Amino acid sequence: MIKSGWVLLCGVTALGIVGVTSRALAADAYDATAERQLVQLINQARARHGLPLLHEDARLQAAARTHAQLMASQNTLSHQLPGESILLKRLALTGAYFYAAGETAAFNYSADAAQESFMYSPPHRTIILDPQYDMVGIGVVECDGMFWVTEDFAHLQAP
Repeated sequence: MIKSGWVLLCGVTALGIVGVTSRALAADAYDATAERQLVQLINQARARHGLPLLHEDARLQAAARTHAQLMASQNTLSHQLPGESILLKRLALTGAYFYAAGETAAFNYSADAAQESFMYSPPHRTIILDPQYDMVGIGVVECDGMFWVTEDFAHLQAP
C-alpha cells in the first residue's frame, strides 16, 4: 500500500553504449545504509518474480550517487539536470561497458517509501524487474528530511 505524502518519481530506460557534472561532497553525505536496503528490496522483488538477483557495481553507484546529490542540491527531480550528460554517457564515463541501462529517480520521506512507490508505478516497476539487467548502483542523499534516490541499472559487458 502506498502511504500518503509527497512522492515524485521519474524513470528512464536506454539502450546502447554512449561528463558527469560534479560538486564536492563529503562521503558521509550519502546514506549507505539506505542504499544497501534498496538493493535488498530490489532483489526481493526480483526473486518474487523469478528473476536473477542484481549485483552491486561501484561504477554504477558512483554515477547514481553523483546524480542523487545533484538532484538534492538543485532541489529538482530529473534524469538530466542542466550541464549534466545524458544517462548513457554518465554511466560510460565511469568506465562501465554495458548493453543496456535504465534509471529510476525519486524523492520521498524515506528511501523505502521511494522504493514502494517505484513498485506501484508501471514504468519504474518495468525497469526494476527488467530481466536483462544484471547490475545496479544506488545513490541516496538525505537533504532537509527528504531522501533523493537514484537507481542505475545495467547489463554489463567485459571491456
